[in-house]
Amino acid sequence: MSITGAKIAEVAVTTFEACFPDGIAGFVPDHHLDRDYLFYLLVAMKPALLRAMVVATQPNINYVQIGGNYIPLPPVEEQELIAKHIEQRINELADIRRLLNRQTPHSSPTANRSSTNSDSRPTDLLA
Repeated sequence: MSITGAKIAEVAVTTFEACFPDGIAGFVPDHHLDRDYLFYLLVAMKPALLRAMVVATQPNINYVQIGGNYIPLPPVEEQELIAKHIEQRINELADIRRLLNRQTPHSSPTANRSSTNSDSRPTDLLA
């Protein structure tokens, strides 16, 4: 999750070990937390994090603001089901968007662009 600058509170998933600069906070789920569930929780938390951010010369979220949030933590099997359900709904919305784009004869290609993260998940459909 980016914690400073113009892309503050943006969330992405890596499938490999990585090092990050100071403006990025990394979360590594343990065996009690599903990676995809954590991803969608962090995406859902973005509005609350933006309300709590400190604005000085540039927007900033610190570890206290992130860590001060409580998250629902059902059993891992239920987390996996929740993440799969969200992913299915996102895919359905993307299919509908593609269908509508084909039916609109003169739509601008930039007007219907989805923002994605490094795991190719359209996060703007969650807003």
